[in-house]
Amino acid sequence: MVQLKKDELRNFMNVVKKYAKVRKSLTFVGNVKVNRFYKAKKKELTPKLVGDIMKLLHIPIHEVIDFVEDDYADKFVSIMRANNH
Repeated sequence: MVQLKKDELRNFMNVVKKYAKVRKSLTFVGNVKVNRFYKAKKKELTPKLVGDIMKLLHIPIHEVIDFVEDDYADKFVSIMRANNH
């Protein structure tokens, strides 16, 4: 589970929505992933799902790092880099 700051979850989702609007030309698979991401919210946010969405929408790490728990930030960056983000 991605360790997001609970009080920042809404802001994190807003960043994803902002980039989804900017990148309107998503494929069907991309739309399915984004919709799955919105529905998952807190309970199913895995590092892989977050990484896939960030890669799909070209969201830079610096846009979302503030929403990650401080003690998890280094691991999060490693996971995102390993995911070719």
